[in-house]
Amino acid sequence: MDRKSNLPLVSIIITTFNRINYLKQMLESILIQSYKNVEIIIVDDGSVDNTKNIIREYQLKYKQQIIFFEGKKGPGINRFLAYQKISGEFIVFCDDDDYYTDINFIEKSVNIMYNFQDVSLICFSSDILYVKDNLLETKQLNKKGIFESGEVANNFLTEFQKPNSTFPSFYRRSTFEKNGFTEVKSFNDTNIYLRGILGGKVYYSQKNVGVYRVHSGSIGNSLDPNFIIQVLNEKKILSKYLMTSPKKQEQWLYLQTLNTTDYYADRSSKVEYFTILKWFKLNLSNNYYHRAKKMFIFARIKFLMKKFIKRKNPYI
Repeated sequence: MDRKSNLPLVSIIITTFNRINYLKQMLESILIQSYKNVEIIIVDDGSVDNTKNIIREYQLKYKQQIIFFEGKKGPGINRFLAYQKISGEFIVFCDDDDYYTDINFIEKSVNIMYNFQDVSLICFSSDILYVKDNLLETKQLNKKGIFESGEVANNFLTEFQKPNSTFPSFYRRSTFEKNGFTEVKSFNDTNIYLRGILGGKVYYSQKNVGVYRVHSGSIGNSLDPNFIIQVLNEKKILSKYLMTSPKKQEQWLYLQTLNTTDYYADRSSKVEYFTILKWFKLNLSNNYYHRAKKMFIFARIKFLMKKFIKRKNPYI
């Protein structure tokens, strides 16, 4: 990190827990980037492996470039704690189990931000690595170009895809500062992404810049109902910023509720029905409550049927 450099500082936040080999790969993919004026803030969630010792070795080698501290329980709150320590003009949020394959990712992103001052968020594509099957799938976002904030917000997850994870996205810090980002004390990827949309135009690229790992320890494969409620609460807060009228807020929140709870129903071995339905009852109008309830139960039945069929015929 060269604070005297004329190049803007980029802050990269990494949350980690007991995955030192994965973390090393992510770190190395950042340190070999062509753009060098970066600070890396690593927050540990109480690892009991060799994580702390390895990170200290990196700190000795790269001096002031790496900041390390121990956080609290959960990646969302740890991202919030790390955010309070950053100094950069631009921000990247990373999980420890992903990594970059494009050494020019940061340089390209900084150039885009300077060429398009009204862009607040850049979204690149990324490959997906299914660790269990050792299968690498090439995926691309379904959009390319620069889009207005309102267009992306209104069609979030319907017309406009979200990147696989946080690491292929690049944010202008001022976006968060002026949009009340710290009102929400836990930074999950959807919350971060939606706040980025609020700040200005969104730049979509179909260029693949890294690899998103899917494995047994992935966040998406170990969904806590409390985390789902947290996501829903964040979306309720964001609906007030993103939509101009109560009617649009209500409709947008309903659609986003379906997206979130479908994701939960389709990926969890066990779901807390009453917890989710209680949230529906308290936060959706009577009409939307009944519709959301039906859709959630239907999504869960569909998941259980797929599971049953696969058990009967594992080759499907």
